[in-house]
Parts: sequence; C-alpha cells; structure tokens
Amino acid sequence: MLYHLLFPFHAQVPVLNVTRYITFRTAAASLTALAISRKRFTVTLQEKVGNDWSFAKIVLTDCIITSATPTAATISGAPSATFSGVSLQASSEDNSGAMSSFGAING
Repeated sequence: MLYHLLFPFHAQVPVLNVTRYITFRTAAASLTALAISRKRFTVTLQEKVGNDWSFAKIVLTDCIITSATPTAATISGAPSATFSGVSLQASSEDNSGAMSSFGAING
C-alpha cells in the first residue's frame, strides 16, 4: 500500500523512488508489524571491517517498540517515522573477545 500511495509523487519528490525497492517496503512493513504486535526481537550490531569501535559486537535482546511517530509527506521530502523502544537485555564482546551482559531479566 505504501508503494501505491507514495510512488506516484516520485517525479515531484525524487526521494520517493526508494518506495520502488522491495527491501525498503519490507523493512517498513516489518517495523510496523513489530510495533503493532509488540513482539520482542533482537538487534545485533557488529563491526565487519576495521577496529574503529571499542566493541566487536553489541547484542540487544528482548527489544520492544514502544511508540511510532509518523511524519507527513512534504514537497521537500518523503514521509518518515521515528520508532522508539527499549531493550530488556544487552551483551557485548570487546575487541579482545571478553563478553559482558547487562540487565538480564529472569522470566
């Protein structure tokens, strides 16, 4: 539905071309479904190349989207949404391989 709603305006607002891509539409639909269902999910941030981070990997588990705030489409840009959430557990692995866990909740 997002595609049919926004793509006709892509000539006036070139950034709306992003709605052509199935990966964009899938990501938008997945985030919206997670927000509506309040289903828990996991986010993993991992540095693939280099050593710019202090951590090699950070894992946020039992994440829940708590709110979503959409914006309206304007002439100068595409609509967007801000998703807020919370992670009930987190773990990290530093560059030397040491693991740490934070906020583990039993149950």
